[in-house]
Amino acid sequence: FKSRPVASITTKDMNAYISELKSEYAPNTILNHLKPIRQMFNYAVSNNYIEGNPLDKAILPPPKILNKREPLPSDVIRKILKEAKGKDKVFWSLCYYTGLDSGDAGVITEKDVIDGVIYTIREKTKIKVPIPLHPKLKELKIFEVYLKKNDRDQATKRFKKVCQDLGYYGTMKHLRHSFVSHLMDEGYSLDDIKILTGHTNAKMTGHYAKVKIDTLKKVINTLK
Repeated sequence: FKSRPVASITTKDMNAYISELKSEYAPNTILNHLKPIRQMFNYAVSNNYIEGNPLDKAILPPPKILNKREPLPSDVIRKILKEAKGKDKVFWSLCYYTGLDSGDAGVITEKDVIDGVIYTIREKTKIKVPIPLHPKLKELKIFEVYLKKNDRDQATKRFKKVCQDLGYYGTMKHLRHSFVSHLMDEGYSLDDIKILTGHTNAKMTGHYAKVKIDTLKKVINTLK
């Protein structure tokens, strides 16, 4: 562990290490960080390198209960986007009117848009999705808005602050959830929405996306 033999690590050492982490990271981040370390110690125990896992009796931070990813009301989103400025306005609008994750929305290029439709491959699922451009996006410069992860993270923090000021908890993920929820509220089927979201259980998307593109345009344009 670091530069020390595993057998020399005690619970006291782990408590000191956890205290160091507390100065920089949130409880859930620390717990996730400790998972592979716990696995390493368990491996050492199972192979008789050490007698017990020093993390078993360590003082761990209590997990923080995360806010649920509830969709934001459409009127709240409209208010936020109307008052937003600069690249944040573009980025937040992209995340809502496309339903893309922030990492996918921030790196869209001109080559990704053909005849008013965004064709992109979701980084998370590697599924290609066709997303008709909402009219509001046609008014904005949507290409390569935030290429760096740090820029996207900072934009997310600003979005959370705006939501908090309005009495809501919101992140870029909430915009994706809102995208799906609001389209469902309009009465559109999960089959149509799955094409837009690129969920893993829609692997046949590529076979029927072309014949459904006109329907998808109507779906996208229902967002106010």
